[in-house]
Amino acid sequence: MRKTLSALAVLVALLCSNTLFAASPAQPKKYRTALLDRFLEYVQVDSQSQYGKFYGDWVMTEEVAKAGELLYQEISGILSKNNAKSSIHFSQDKYIYVHFPSNLPEGLQNVKVPVLGLSAHYDTTPEAPGKGIKPQVIKNYQGGKVVVNAQENIVLDPQTADAYLNQLIGQTIVTSDGTTILGGDDKAGTAIVVTTIQTLAENPNIPHGDLQFMLVPSEDVGLAAHRVETQYYKPEISFDFDGEVEGEISDESFTAKGFVVTLRGRAAHPSEAMAQQGVEVSEVLGTFLQQINQATDLKPNQSADREPYIRFPFGEIKKGDEAESVVLQGYARFFTEQEWERMKALVTNTIEHLNLAYGTQNEVVIDEACQYKNLADGRHPLTKSIIDKAARDAGVTPRYVTIRGGITPGMLNARHGISGMGVWTGQQRVHSVYEWLSEKDMFEAYSTALNIIHETLQQSLTEDKTKKDLKAALRSIKK
Repeated sequence: MRKTLSALAVLVALLCSNTLFAASPAQPKKYRTALLDRFLEYVQVDSQSQYGKFYGDWVMTEEVAKAGELLYQEISGILSKNNAKSSIHFSQDKYIYVHFPSNLPEGLQNVKVPVLGLSAHYDTTPEAPGKGIKPQVIKNYQGGKVVVNAQENIVLDPQTADAYLNQLIGQTIVTSDGTTILGGDDKAGTAIVVTTIQTLAENPNIPHGDLQFMLVPSEDVGLAAHRVETQYYKPEISFDFDGEVEGEISDESFTAKGFVVTLRGRAAHPSEAMAQQGVEVSEVLGTFLQQINQATDLKPNQSADREPYIRFPFGEIKKGDEAESVVLQGYARFFTEQEWERMKALVTNTIEHLNLAYGTQNEVVIDEACQYKNLADGRHPLTKSIIDKAARDAGVTPRYVTIRGGITPGMLNARHGISGMGVWTGQQRVHSVYEWLSEKDMFEAYSTALNIIHETLQQSLTEDKTKKDLKAALRSIKK
């Protein structure tokens, strides 16, 4: 019993101490330098993803595979060099998983601390030039325009699209040479995650619960969650480092579902169409789209913020012995189940109307499987309070944003029930040759990552009333 109480007292003293994380909130210079150097090294490794012919087709480029292998070798070296109490797994699909088991003192192993996961993606977008990236470092930025490439007239202008530069006087920014992207999306997040792993490996005295890290490929083609192995990554609380401006935290996002609609005409020779009661499929198509668009508040160009929309952007004419048919792919973006039910009803009611009006067999297949899911659905109740305190302790005021799109936590939530939030990394103007990075923002995100580890322990103990019990145990020891 004396041994157990001693362990309790040690943890209480740590939890109540401002020096709990001597290696994190103090913002150690060596890790700040290592973080930037690591980022600059990463962006020079080609790692562009590639789209498959159809959504869901798994394509792995040689350069992404090579980038994954280099990362695995680096992290393995860090863990081995420090004899870290951890494990690493490199899957055949080039996902990298690192696990640090709880290091709570003996006698406290039964304390319930949620499994924490931190993730990022190391591939880059195929939507802009991304091979042979040459990062340009501008230290002590003094304001005004930044000429990235005079020949191509690639200029960052704080008076227009790059107004955030006005808040970075005296700071370090990084650009490409203007012929490619920079790769801050998401080499910044990758550098943050790897530097956090390095910090834990080199500072085993930092107390923490069960920690899982994951670096993924294929995020920029929408497949980040497709090959996740949940025996290696299944956290209860998770944060993905893949965002932009300092303090910006993705709080919720669209849920994405879809439709496949088949519209049919009735075959007839055009010269005898009236007598043969022919129906042109183009007429059926026109009526379908007209009725869908009557829901004006569901049109993409009439929605903003948390408002949903529906659209049918893709179609293919199928020819054969019978009347021509048109197959449409549509998708719905929404925040609530009520909105989804409304859109389903709109489409199915329209199909029923077409069948009655034209006497043709039009069909709709509703895809209930999400491409990505609202980040807020199923999230652990401590998630928001943890990131809020962690960011503030890093000197950052958190700002919670709603995403009209999908990011890795949404993809993970849809496929594996792993819900979380997205965290800024300092990347700006992504998917373009104008992309640049705020080094200060990246470093503050790294500091926040370490604080998240601390807060997950601190707040889970508070939630379980364990902290109160530990303080009581400490008082009894003093007596």
